[in-house]
Amino acid sequence: MNGQGGLLSSAYPDFADTFEERDTMFPVSEAKTRRIRRTFEEEELKAARWVPVDKRTNARLVYVKKRSFGMFLTGGPHVRAQSPCPACPGPAYSRVMCWKLRDDDVSPIFMPLCHAGGIAVFLTPLVAIGGTLVLHRRFEASEAWRAIVLERCTVVLGVPTIWKALMEAPEFASVDLSHVRWFISGGAPLPEYIAEAYRRRGVAFKQEYGLTEVGVNCFSMTVDDSVRKPGSIGKPFMMTEARLIDKDGRDVAPGEIGELCLRGPHVSRGYWQQPDATAAALDTDGWFHTGDMARADAEGFYYIAGRRKDLFISGGLNVYPAEIEAELLQHGAVADAAVVGVPHPQWGEVGVAFIVLRGAAAASDEELRSFLESRLARYKLPRAFIHVEALPRTASGKVQKVSLAQMYTDGARSPEPGA
Repeated sequence: MNGQGGLLSSAYPDFADTFEERDTMFPVSEAKTRRIRRTFEEEELKAARWVPVDKRTNARLVYVKKRSFGMFLTGGPHVRAQSPCPACPGPAYSRVMCWKLRDDDVSPIFMPLCHAGGIAVFLTPLVAIGGTLVLHRRFEASEAWRAIVLERCTVVLGVPTIWKALMEAPEFASVDLSHVRWFISGGAPLPEYIAEAYRRRGVAFKQEYGLTEVGVNCFSMTVDDSVRKPGSIGKPFMMTEARLIDKDGRDVAPGEIGELCLRGPHVSRGYWQQPDATAAALDTDGWFHTGDMARADAEGFYYIAGRRKDLFISGGLNVYPAEIEAELLQHGAVADAAVVGVPHPQWGEVGVAFIVLRGAAAASDEELRSFLESRLARYKLPRAFIHVEALPRTASGKVQKVSLAQMYTDGARSPEPGA
């Protein structure tokens, strides 16, 4: 899709089909991808019904996990709105400026367009400045590599499962990446060994952070800093304030883990007609409590530790499953892994690891435990390993840990008290 000063009039999961009858699509490769070129005619703009709004007006509703919340737009060509902050041109333009996107950038869209990552991370910013998008109906590693090469893609977003699949595809070792400015991962913590594998191929690799309620993305970092600060999501966008707090709402010291809270004109007004949910997430000072645990170093670079709801406490010590999962994924026999906390009569909670083995590979529980013992503190070691064919995931690639915990409970399994 090439913006050329225009914009997409609507976007939803099957929106590509709505354009086929308008003869605005043509195949670009054997992959099931399409490029859409669309601009608004002057007559269409004149016929639009302009509605005066101010900063108190909800401009759109976005649905996330069966909960909708209102967001107001802070500018843009299709709504004549007074910005809540005159100096803030809107989330899309913030990404353009903070990520230094260009009108000659080309990006494939692997994420579903019903998800904020698919519709907002690269699609809206590149439409706004006239960049090019290559739309995929679904993700398949070999076809994705073919599209990236044929379309000379310059910036590419994926979740960790996508980057792992691309890394393990046969094309990875020899594919031409000379046209790529950088790759970027989001949606979940990315194991550093995956980012390092791409850097060894000579391409810059960064991590991003955001969530739908705060305008999708709100951190950035330079390519040089992505190498100097492995695992970091960078620093907050302009107009974004960030703080880390403990369970009592006090700021934590640099290096300590606390809940990440964000404030700025891009933050949503709250959950639609759900005042209790709004009050729980958005405090009276305008801080949105993300539910993500993070730390910041002395230079102000942030690092995500994991979701607060995923954290479990074993023997009085906090355990973050993402750290354990990252180590498990470095075992040669492990294709995928997830860790959840379950009740334990002695330690309160302990970790249970769900393991997907790679092809015909084999790895016993003892082998996996021994592998982790040299990498993690003893209290972080999973007390049980459950082998499954696949992990349940959402459309955006996130592991459905509630389903895993239920699977464990339904199996009536319990780690031994002395384990």
